Amino acid sequence: MSMLRRIFIIDKKNSNPKSEREKFVNSLNIFKDRLEHMIVRIDKIHIELDVKADNETLSEISRYLDKLGYNLVEEVDVDEEDRYIGDWIGKFLNLFNMGRYWEIHEMLEEKWKEENDDFYRVLILLVIPFIKIQMGHIKEAFKGFHRFIEYPYNDKKYGIDIRCLKKLIEEEILYNKEPELYIPIKIKRCID
Repeated sequence: MSMLRRIFIIDKKNSNPKSEREKFVNSLNIFKDRLEHMIVRIDKIHIELDVKADNETLSEISRYLDKLGYNLVEEVDVDEEDRYIGDWIGKFLNLFNMGRYWEIHEMLEEKWKEENDDFYRVLILLVIPFIKIQMGHIKEAFKGFHRFIEYPYNDKKYGIDIRCLKKLIEEEILYNKEPELYIPIKIKRCID
């Protein structure tokens, strides 16, 4: 049976990511023997359930989430090859503002493989810490933000000002005593 990778995007406004993670993962234990992998990323806005399984299991998970009362907003077929063709900057901004960092990572990784440009690498370094936060790895996230800031690329390309983004991360997250890590930073001011 062929295995497919899918991300279930579940609306979960005003949830508590720490307490929600264990409860959510435990509720899906009935599928664990049928999954090749399962990764859960949570913030205040949504839950991302990233799984690889056969099509029948994926359908069962979708029905099960509905039965548990979760509001399934979207199912993203990660294996779909052409999902990032077109206006990637618009998709980048849209996904970033929705806190869907893993999808951004996948999109940028494809662009980086195609063009081998440090511009995409530095943007990947920007989103990785947010993914770590959604996975509950706060210390790793802060290390990742430092890696992003220290990466020796500060150019402006396609209207995205990397130097501005680095300054924004420093101000909004690293030097803020109580940063609101689960709300996406507003990167629009760094985009022309």
